[in-house]
Amino acid sequence: MSLLRFKFVGLLLAAVWLTAPLAPANAEGWETPYDKLFEEAGDQVKHSKAKDGTEIREFLTQGGVQIRQERKDGKVRTSTFDMQHGAVLCFWEIAVTVRAALDVCEEMNRPEMAARLDTTIKKLNRFILNNALQKGTRVQMQSAVDARMRRFRHSQSAPETGRVSCAKNGQKALAFFNSYLTDVANKSEHEYQAGIDRLLSVPRLPSMNPCL
Repeated sequence: MSLLRFKFVGLLLAAVWLTAPLAPANAEGWETPYDKLFEEAGDQVKHSKAKDGTEIREFLTQGGVQIRQERKDGKVRTSTFDMQHGAVLCFWEIAVTVRAALDVCEEMNRPEMAARLDTTIKKLNRFILNNALQKGTRVQMQSAVDARMRRFRHSQSAPETGRVSCAKNGQKALAFFNSYLTDVANKSEHEYQAGIDRLLSVPRLPSMNPCL
C-alpha cells in the first residue's frame, strides 16, 4: 500500500503551534495567524455563507494546500487540506506513533525499522520547521516528538522504560502498526527514503488532512 494511504483515529499533535487554531474574532477582522495569507491571496479567496450564518473563506495556496476558515458566533475554525502532495502533519503523527510502538510493544521489537523511522522523523521535523505558519525551533519539534511517544507509552500502561504487550489494548492498532512496517520493510532503504523525499519535495504549509 502507498506510504500516504493510512487511516488512524484520534490524531492530535503534541505542540500547539503545529495545529490549526480556534481563535476569537470581531467585526473588524478574523484575527487569526492566517489573515496575512488571505490578504496576500486577494481575489483568489472564495467567500460564501452557510444557511446557519457561518461565514466561510478559502483559497488554494501556491503549494497546493487549501486553507478554509469558518466564522460563527465570534469563533473561527481553521482547516488545511493537502490533496495534491500529501498531509505532512498526518504522516508525522503516524510515523512518531509507530516509532513509539517499536519502543514499547513486545510484539514489535524491530530495531532496523526503528532506525529507518528515526531518519524519516528527522526529515519530517525539518520540513515542518521550515514550512509551518507559526515558526518553532528544533527543541520544540523534538519536544513534540518526545511528548507523543510518552503519550503512547502511557496509553499502554507501560513503565518509563521497557516493553509491555500492546495486544491487551486491542488488535486493531497493532494490526495497523504491523501493516505500516510491512510496507516499509518491502522497500529498500533507498527506495523508502526516496518516497519520503518525494512527499517533502514541494515546500508548502504542513497539513493534517486528509489523513489517509
